[in-house]
Amino acid sequence: MSANRTFSRACRPAMAGRLADDKVDGVAEQIKAIRADAAALADAADQAELKELADKLKTATTGADSGDLAKARAALKTLSPLLIELLDWTGPGDIDQRLYVVHCPMAKADWLQTGKAVANPYYGHDMLTCGSVVTTFGPVATSQPDSPQTPQSEVRP
Repeated sequence: MSANRTFSRACRPAMAGRLADDKVDGVAEQIKAIRADAAALADAADQAELKELADKLKTATTGADSGDLAKARAALKTLSPLLIELLDWTGPGDIDQRLYVVHCPMAKADWLQTGKAVANPYYGHDMLTCGSVVTTFGPVATSQPDSPQTPQSEVRP
C-alpha cells in the first residue's frame, strides 16, 4: 500500500462527526484505524519529516478511545492539526470527496469534515455551528448554473 493511500484513509473525518453529535460510539474504532494507518504510513514514508508526522499522529491518539467524550475531544484537538499538516505535505491522495478544514474560534482549534455546513466536534450540540470553513482539500466541484463554485484560491490540491 502506498504512503499516500494509507494517509488518505487515516484522514477520513468520521471521528469529528461523531463528536459533533455528542457521541463517542464508533470513536474507538476510528482511533484504532488511525493508529494502524499512521503506523503503515510511518513504515512506507521515505522522507524523515513525513515519518515523524506519522509517529506524532500515533502518539496523539492516546486517550481518545477511552469512551470519554471530553478526552476524545481533547485528542481531536491534537490530531486535527497533524492530519491537516499531513494533507498539506502529501496532498489528498485518493480521497474522492472534498474535505473541509473548519476553525472554531472558541475552541481555538481546527478539524476536518466532509460537509461544508459547520458541525463543531468540540462543543457538539451546545455550539454546533460555531466555526467557519478556512480551506478545502480534494476534488474541485464542477460549477452548476445556479450554484456558486468555491474559488480556486480556497481549494488545496
